[in-house]
Amino acid sequence: MIFVFGDCEIDVARRELRRGGSPCHVEPQVFDLLVHLITHRDRVVDKAELLDAVWGGRAVSESTLTSRISAARRAIGDSGDQQRWLRTVARRGFRFHGEVFERALTPPARATGIRVALTERNPSEQGVGATARASTAQPGIAVLPFANLSSDAAQEHFVDGVVEDLITGLWLRVMSRSSSFRYKGRPTVSATS
Repeated sequence: MIFVFGDCEIDVARRELRRGGSPCHVEPQVFDLLVHLITHRDRVVDKAELLDAVWGGRAVSESTLTSRISAARRAIGDSGDQQRWLRTVARRGFRFHGEVFERALTPPARATGIRVALTERNPSEQGVGATARASTAQPGIAVLPFANLSSDAAQEHFVDGVVEDLITGLWLRVMSRSSSFRYKGRPTVSATS
């Protein structure tokens, strides 16, 4: 799922925030907080619910929550004075305000000859909040390195470049290059069902 509002885009599956088309670095807790507030934008979300969703019910100080809300506002181009997107509702909690468009991820056109390995993500190992866990518990894909079938060793960089382009260009949750390139030079076994 991708949430679009203003000049911001939140890609839940890739855990990525883009503003003005450029990726913005946000801490995992800030990302989870934004996703939870956007997902529940139809109502005020109280502090206890945020603590449970983002921190799994762990004891967190009021200042930690306040700093994450401030960081979330900065990441999406908002401020505590403006509160254009994230509004504080006195003595009740927070609410995401504004028009949000939801865009489902569309799978890419089917390509032939691409070796892939499907993986199932274990969300409990990711250290993310409950909302993000529910949204990202989906199959992922790893694009495995291609074999250089030419006799020219200088073409190796071209073969690796094609794999990198696939990793960055797919509209699915794709395993990182470092995860899939550990299989470089090893024979792979494809599963049959």
